[in-house]
Parts: sequence; structure tokens; C-alpha cells
Amino acid sequence: MVVKESTVNLREGPGTGFARVSTVSAGETLPVLAEKDGWFQVSRGGTPAWIAGWLVEMHGDSTNLPAISDDELVWYNTSKGEDGYRINIESGSRLGAHLDENSGKLVYTIMGRSLKGNTPLNLTLGGKSIVVSGENRNGDAVITVNLPAGLEYRTERSSDGRRESVVIDNRIVEISRKVFGNIGDNIIVYTLTPCEYSYSLKNDILEVKLKSTYKGVERSSYDYQVSPFLKKMTIQESSGSPPDTTLRIETKDLGDYRIFQTSDDNALNIILTSSKRSDDKNNKLVVLDAGHGGRDSGANGSVLCEKDVNLDIALQAGQILSQRNFEVAYTRDDDTYLTLSERCKIANELNAAVFVSVHCNSAENSSATGTETYYYASLEDPELFMQKDQRYRLARLLQQNLTAQLRLADRGVKQDRFTVIMNTDMPSALVETAFINNPSDEACLRDKSFRSKAARAIADAITEYMNNR
Repeated sequence: MVVKESTVNLREGPGTGFARVSTVSAGETLPVLAEKDGWFQVSRGGTPAWIAGWLVEMHGDSTNLPAISDDELVWYNTSKGEDGYRINIESGSRLGAHLDENSGKLVYTIMGRSLKGNTPLNLTLGGKSIVVSGENRNGDAVITVNLPAGLEYRTERSSDGRRESVVIDNRIVEISRKVFGNIGDNIIVYTLTPCEYSYSLKNDILEVKLKSTYKGVERSSYDYQVSPFLKKMTIQESSGSPPDTTLRIETKDLGDYRIFQTSDDNALNIILTSSKRSDDKNNKLVVLDAGHGGRDSGANGSVLCEKDVNLDIALQAGQILSQRNFEVAYTRDDDTYLTLSERCKIANELNAAVFVSVHCNSAENSSATGTETYYYASLEDPELFMQKDQRYRLARLLQQNLTAQLRLADRGVKQDRFTVIMNTDMPSALVETAFINNPSDEACLRDKSFRSKAARAIADAITEYMNNR
């Protein structure tokens, strides 16, 4: 064949998505080896490559060129699961690969095959990397896997011979600790991939077992002499292949703990907080907070003032709860101005079981409509994070009841950094009943029966939450 364009790319495979290996110029003649999907495999200097059929002119008979199928191509990829990382080399037919291993460098040679693609893969392993690369070399496909020094691995071959794998079993790659003053600790265990785990607490000793996970190169013991409630952590790997690894954490004056995994960074978080307050919550007390008040009017509609709507709904909800034999306190029960910190202080000093702040919404776009509810439980505040399930459940119940009663658009349960739900010690939520600057929503808020429905929805949600803790 003859190249007919001025400068043409030669690629690793039959498509523009494959890497460019070199370029050729107009008029250059190339021997043709095969054809696939409108692309031709050619030989240039003894190296096979691919060129688009629309960029060349054929000389002679090209109708009997051999087609390249997936049986003759080789590709590589990675996968991960609870057992760890796998680097896979695959083909549509038996590979017959030759493996050369030398000091963490694995070179697979598959004779007479071509790579389907050769984009390098870079896998992060703690602070180190695994690099996988491939090339077509003298008519063979060659894949190189470079592993960090000292990394344990094993190789596998599928029963049909179509896949070769390098397996790096799951393991601990790093352990760190985040301290929240005298409030709490977070021991963070990073593993190669997310792992299955179990835990138990007995006699102030918390044991966390990581299934099918190697200990790795981490220390076997950590002493926490300055911690108010941590003494020591030991790490032990069991026999077996692969083994389980157990973290044995000795505590003192432990109040509560929570263990959860974040899959985005393969981190197992073990949060520990100090002993529970001796003054138990007043399990019957609900604090209702009517947003704004006094000189702080809140948002305004064409007629309504938010502070007035909030107060009416909060007082009605409190009356319903009182009739159901709950104790109710208000941050304000008239048109009084309170700072945000004063509202939080009232709820915290009363040691209430629940805090709910009542608001109306507002937006620059006056067409915005609907009901939404907020909670807050950040990992940065371990005491609040330990309440995450309760806080979310309270917010979800409020949102469900409000949308069922008010029949406005359901804008969902959201998390945000509102002061009154960040700085209250008990499960708390903030409701936005409707958009006061939306003419349709404001018309609803002006309706006494609508405000009564909002109050009943709030009371029903709090009642369900309190009765099913």
C-alpha cells in the first residue's frame, strides 16, 4: 500500500483510541499484514502497526488479507475486590505466555500477538506505585509489571489459559490517627482495597478483625500514653492464606465508638469518644426553635414576614406535643431576638432529647418551591458524627411527614453547616417548610390550615422519633 496523505499516524491498534507509535509521509510504501474494521496492520522496519484505510491506496489484491480477531489480540487491565488487586493479561484464545521474573519486575511475552492497547496503568499502593506497560516488539506482545521492592504477590493462570494474573492480596498499607482534643480519636486503617470486617467490645477491649487481609509492613504495637481513653493497640496476623488481621485496642473511660468504611480511599475509620455525660438526656424534652425574631425578620414575602410564620408553626407543634405528654421548651415564644449561639445554649443547658428549628425558605429565583430538611453530622466533629444515624433519621421523618401533609415539591434531606444544628449536642434538624418569596408557596403559608398541617407534621415526626429510639 502507498500512503496518500502528507503526515499519517501509525497506531498500536485498529482505531484512533490507540496510542500513536510513529508517523509516515505521503508516498511511503508499506507491506500489509492484515485488516480489521477498515484499518490495515502494516510492517515498518519490522515493527507491526496500524493505519487507517482511508489514508492509503492499495496496490495489488487486498481482498485476501487475513482479518485480526480478538483471538489474536492481547490486552491488559486491573480489577479489585475484597481479596485485593489483580493485574490481568487477557486474550480471546490461549495465551501461551512466557514469564520472566526478576526483583519485582515481571515481563510477559506472548509470541506472534499484538496488543489491543498500550496505555500505561499506574496503581497507587500506599505511598508507592505499581506500573503496568505494554508494547509490540518484533511481532510479539510484551507486557511489563513493575512492583515496589518487597511487595508480596502471586501469579495465576486461568484454567483455559486465556488469562494471566498478578495478584496482590489485600493488606494494610498505612495506619494513621486523628485526635479531636479530649473529645475523641479516629484510628484510620488504610487497606489496599475495601475489606470485610467485624468487631466486638468486651471489658474495655475493642477487637476489629479484617477478613482475608495481610498485616503488611505496619508495626505490631502502638502505645497511646497521652490519650484520655486509649491505652494500646496491637496488630496480629492469623495463620492461613490469606490470613485475617486483628486489631486489639485497649481503652479506658470509653464512652462510645463507631466503625465504618469509606470506599473512595479504602479507609476503615475507628472513632472512639470519651465517656458519656453523667447527666443523662431529658428523654421527654423537646426544644422547638422558631427561626429569627425581634429585629431579625428573616426572609420576607409580598405580605408575610418569616419570623411570624415560624413562631406560629413552632407554637402549634409544641401544643400538640404537650397534649401527647412530651415536655416542650421554646427558644422563643414571642417576638424576641436571640442570637444563634443563645438558641444552642438553651437546648444544651436543658439537655434536651431533640431540637428542631422551624424556618421558611427563600431564593433569588422566586419560582423555587418545595420543602426541605437539614441535619449535620460531620466526621470532623466525632460527638455529632456518633449521632449521625439519629440525626438523619429525625430529618428524614420530618421531611416525610411535611411533604405528605403539605404536598409541595419534595426537595429532600440535606446536610449543611447551619449553626443551630452544628452546635446543639442532641439530635437536631432544621426544616424549611416552603419558599416565602414564591407567590404560590406564600399563598399556602398565609393559609392557617396550611400552617396547622405543617405544625402537625413536625409534631408527628418528633413523636415517631421519640417513641422509636
